[in-house]
Amino acid sequence: MEKGFYRAFEDRHRGPREVVRQRLECYVPFLQAWRAEPGTHALADLGCGRGEWLELAQELGFAAQGADLDTDMLAACRERDLTVHETDALAWLAGLPAQSQAIVSAFHLVEHIEFDALRQLAADAMRALAPGGLLILETPNPDNLVVASRDFYRDPTHRKPIPSDLLAFVAEHAGFARVKIMPLHERADLREREQVGLQEVIDGASPDYAVIAQKGGDADFLAGFDAAFAMKSGLTTEALALRYDAQWHQSKREIHQAIQGLGEQLRTQHAQMEARLAQAQQAHALAVAELQAIRQSSSWRLTAPLRWSVEQARALREQGLRQRMRRAAVRFGRPAAARLSALLHAHPVLRERSAAWAVRLGLHEPLRALYHRIQHQARMHRHGQAVAQGGQHMTPRAGRLYARLSQAMDSLRKDDR
Repeated sequence: MEKGFYRAFEDRHRGPREVVRQRLECYVPFLQAWRAEPGTHALADLGCGRGEWLELAQELGFAAQGADLDTDMLAACRERDLTVHETDALAWLAGLPAQSQAIVSAFHLVEHIEFDALRQLAADAMRALAPGGLLILETPNPDNLVVASRDFYRDPTHRKPIPSDLLAFVAEHAGFARVKIMPLHERADLREREQVGLQEVIDGASPDYAVIAQKGGDADFLAGFDAAFAMKSGLTTEALALRYDAQWHQSKREIHQAIQGLGEQLRTQHAQMEARLAQAQQAHALAVAELQAIRQSSSWRLTAPLRWSVEQARALREQGLRQRMRRAAVRFGRPAAARLSALLHAHPVLRERSAAWAVRLGLHEPLRALYHRIQHQARMHRHGQAVAQGGQHMTPRAGRLYARLSQAMDSLRKDDR
């Protein structure tokens, strides 16, 4: 790879030294457990990179040294006086003396090598470690859906993701006495939070994991690591999905309960409205019965003329004497005139005699005018009915003409009155 490329890539995507150093502090309990017992304190780091792990191990009292092929990475180690070797890390491990190391570590190395080389790494670490020694292998976690589908392939030197149970089995098959899978570097706010969203199920699982394997040794010595191996860490996609499902089912139950409560309220309100309606119907029936009893009473019949007088006085006060008399004339005179006209039309002899008497009495012209007025009104009435019947299916223009004609006929009727 082009000189300087991978160093710049690591600086961009792995993060600053301070951030990486903070992530590595999760392994401190294992280092402290080893420091509590006498024995070798040699530590071999494969693919040591910029040396954050070597620096932390030295501060805890380990004789740490590392191996890497990237010159630019090793330059960052040498700037801090760390012991490093520019060589193939797997070949360097194979050349270490047997039972010479307390810890063999490889951070984000195993995803860069073939599977056979991975198995050989585990076997060589088993040989190089002292009794009770630790093998630490950290790699991207394919349980995180975003890591498995996108982030893992950001590094052009990656080969394929390694499931945690496969990497643990490789260590077990190599002969290690106990193996721990430790998910790492998840968001701190998700560890205890019960409410999670779908996005957090997709990308909230631990983005990395480590397999920590311990070589067999003295039982009392191994017991000193029990607390470190018992530590709980990490988040799995399954755990987040179970939280999401529990949250969804709880929300579903709450919605169902709310709907049930609302339905109960509606049923209660419906029953109350039914009761009020029954009361109103009962009150109405009582009122109708009372009104009928009043109208059937003798006092109601005796006071009928008085009520009629009061009503006429009210109408006279509101409409005026002239308007009231005109209405009465229209009401009583027009039907009588119509009946007289029909009678005269049906009996010619009677019409001739009536005309003779009208001439004698000087009423010929007024009766003639009334007769023609009644005939005119009848024609207008028939014409209005014909227009109304013929105007059911009209064009827009014909409809407008029909409306104007109707207004004109209404005006004529008012004038006739």
